[in-house]
Amino acid sequence: MNYNILLEKISKAKFSLSPFKYLYIKDFIPKDEFISLTSDPQVILEEANNDMDLINLLHQSDWEPIHFPGCTTNINDYIKWRNKESDFDNVNTCEGFGITFRLKRSYSKLLEGYISFFRSEELKNCLCEKFNLNSEQTTYDTGFQKYLDGYEISPHPDVRKKALTFMLNVNPNPNSEEEFHHAHFCNFKPHMSYVQEYWKGNKHADRSWVPWDWCETKFLHNANNSITIFAPDNDTMHGVKATYNHLKYQRTQFYGNLWHKKEILQFKPNWQDFIINSSKEIRTSKKETKRINRQKLF
Repeated sequence: MNYNILLEKISKAKFSLSPFKYLYIKDFIPKDEFISLTSDPQVILEEANNDMDLINLLHQSDWEPIHFPGCTTNINDYIKWRNKESDFDNVNTCEGFGITFRLKRSYSKLLEGYISFFRSEELKNCLCEKFNLNSEQTTYDTGFQKYLDGYEISPHPDVRKKALTFMLNVNPNPNSEEEFHHAHFCNFKPHMSYVQEYWKGNKHADRSWVPWDWCETKFLHNANNSITIFAPDNDTMHGVKATYNHLKYQRTQFYGNLWHKKEILQFKPNWQDFIINSSKEIRTSKKETKRINRQKLF
């Protein structure tokens, strides 16, 4: 594979601007190689009988749990939650939590070649040039990942330390676009847009996850073999809520981040800090109305 073709696709791609600025490139990997990737035995595993059987199959194929937002690395905790034997341990804007596996060793030259490409300095430099980032002031983290059912991150713009994110869908399920495990690109609903303005005006305050009902989905990244890339900002609201049968097929991606090396923040308000006491607003409004009415009498 001539990976320069992929770099050229990124360099020449035009930015989408709704609901925020991002790149969206369909058919990123050549069709024949994408078919080979999604047919690879490490990508399309045997159908599992139950959750524990699936986790054993993942381990046997050199997939290992990793620390990841919205997830646990504790297999027992995950299984207990799946069996409704314990509560979840996630941010309180979510209803569940999941577990994410990253491939530690690939068996095929094709898969290893793409893993190496997504880890390469050439790709990092291409992304930095496209998004006007200083490559020397960022670190790089990327991998080939599977996300099991329950994985959830409610809408958020990403923390300020994150410089860039990319996601390439490599789902072995031929009907994956119809599954409920894709990334939602969102806007704040009009009455909640003041939260975004707070982040915009307070650059020393980090950004947080917010409840789903504060936002509305404008774009769903569900196309297979498509990649989205964006630089986090105050408006880059996105989230995932995976509710699907993972025993036969699993949500699978090449995923990566660039991180700023230095980012010193003074504080991080959570979503509850942005809730306005509406009852106080009503009382104030009534008081103001009475004052105006009294003025009219004179």
